[in-house]
Amino acid sequence: MMQDAVIFALFQFVENLFSEVNMLNPQEIKSLSKKLNFDEKNTKHCLRILFSDKSNSIDNDVMHSGDILDFLRMIIKAKNKAERKKQFYSNFLPKFTKKEGKSKTVIYFIRDNFFCAILCYLDSIENKKFKKKFESEFWENLDTFYFSMPEEHINYPMLCREKSDIVSVLTYKIIETINSHESEYVFEQDYIVELSKEIAKEIGFQLFVVDAFRDVLVSVEELKSHTKLLKETSRNLQIYRRKARDSHIFIYCLCETLRDIGYKAEDTYEEISKIVYMENTSVRRRYFEQKKQIKGLHYKNLIKTNDLDSRIQQAVKRISRT
Repeated sequence: MMQDAVIFALFQFVENLFSEVNMLNPQEIKSLSKKLNFDEKNTKHCLRILFSDKSNSIDNDVMHSGDILDFLRMIIKAKNKAERKKQFYSNFLPKFTKKEGKSKTVIYFIRDNFFCAILCYLDSIENKKFKKKFESEFWENLDTFYFSMPEEHINYPMLCREKSDIVSVLTYKIIETINSHESEYVFEQDYIVELSKEIAKEIGFQLFVVDAFRDVLVSVEELKSHTKLLKETSRNLQIYRRKARDSHIFIYCLCETLRDIGYKAEDTYEEISKIVYMENTSVRRRYFEQKKQIKGLHYKNLIKTNDLDSRIQQAVKRISRT
């Protein structure tokens, strides 16, 4: 028993030591908080989730904790937007062009809500003066940095623009890397079409958020010659729409269920936002969009026809525990 206790204690010590290595030191956290204009407590919370085993940003096929630390230290040291962008595009991003499974790497950055969010957020607040630190309710989700950013300083069009720039540059740097190592020259347009075919199988129409793909694929002649890509993209779009519709129905039915058991309208949006990982304003919008579409159909009928009873009950129990 004593030996087991010693082994367990040693294991915990090593585990804690490892977790400390994978975090920024106190001075770095202070500097990062200052850069982001975050409260230090909020920054630490975001970092704990960022480096946890549930992290949405750590992906062993593409991104490791060390890469994220390099990025954070890079933005801490960068004095302004020009230096930050130069370091990111010249030193940080090129590291990912040489990885195996290039489509996985591109998909990772298309789905990213961490790197692009931090970059465009810093661009937004740079050179502005703030009297108060930005504070946010702690979210038990995987993208707390993004959710902690004030809406007036981070918006969806900015995020898409930043993401498009990152993935476009990444794609052309991948092509440069291939051409510098292979005897057969790869033409940009041909490579992007082939890469798009691979990407469309997993993310469908989302690839069109990237200028590098859209510019090649939008011409009528190009699209006509790639019917397989169109079919795959269309199929994924239909899947996405079906999932979105199912999600909106669930949100509507859960809102109505909570109201029936005594929750106020605004409270329902707030509580549901915590379990579906979106802003309460988004939950509210989806509720009213769905209410308009169902045209008076009772929510209990929707629960029955969409087989949502068990899922709704579990959600209510989860909310009641918070």
